[in-house]
Amino acid sequence: MTTSPENQLRSDVYLLFDLLRSASDGGLASRVLPALNDNSLRLLLRVAPAAARSREIGPERLLKAVGVTEVSSIGMVRAGAQQLAENSSGNFAIDAAYDSAVYAHFDRFVEYAPTDVLSTVADSGMRFLPWIEREGGTAQAVLATAPRASAATLLQLAGSNETPWRVLHVLARTDPALAAQITVEMSRMDRIGSDVTTRMLREFVYDFYWSERNSGPNVHPSQFAGFVAALVDSIGGQEVTNALLDVKAQIQSEADSGDIEPGAESAFRMTVAAALEGVTGNTAASFRLVMVQAGLAD
Repeated sequence: MTTSPENQLRSDVYLLFDLLRSASDGGLASRVLPALNDNSLRLLLRVAPAAARSREIGPERLLKAVGVTEVSSIGMVRAGAQQLAENSSGNFAIDAAYDSAVYAHFDRFVEYAPTDVLSTVADSGMRFLPWIEREGGTAQAVLATAPRASAATLLQLAGSNETPWRVLHVLARTDPALAAQITVEMSRMDRIGSDVTTRMLREFVYDFYWSERNSGPNVHPSQFAGFVAALVDSIGGQEVTNALLDVKAQIQSEADSGDIEPGAESAFRMTVAAALEGVTGNTAASFRLVMVQAGLAD
């Protein structure tokens, strides 16, 4: 591996793996591949990222090759995470177990270095959504430690798959109040100002549709109510109502032009109705008031 030209290795490595797997009912591959030295594994990661993530090598061995172990410093974890992110297989399903193993290493630093964890996720190029969706709430703990820094970090996201709005929408599934708090911080620092609130509210339009199908982001409408109630507490009902009116106007305009399906406002009203059925007390009262004012509830 180390003596072959990289272009040749890139084209031949899968044939090599197949030959190893065909010998001794796969036993040869299971013995040889994890035993490759760290230099060889880093080379493999660079020229054939999917092959480096083979089942025989596995997350623990590959992370060790890039310097990530149970005793690694946060700087070493950052460097290793960056190597993995820069050499993605291009397939989320293939990368998932390896990304999850990196997120588990972040957990060691959450209690005493949360801001370092936040910057590590951002600077290394690791994806935010799988991190937030992990059980245990470590991502939520990091984001809650410094909402303003979290807002600034999320505003830097520029990918089509991960946007600030999509990340906060998923965060609202477990902590709608924190998602609202970060939204407010984002609106205070971003040049698009109040449009941040409008963009965030648009993310919730199809919550009922997706929750009924147990699919999509799987954010229940009641969490939408919690998000809105927290926004009202922070910036006032009138500003939230104005943002809701902007959402209605946007989806109507886009439906008229054929950019989105004509049932968007209907889907939004169903989300609002389902949210009202799922909440009580002050949250319900605050949510209902702005929805009535925006013409989305009776």
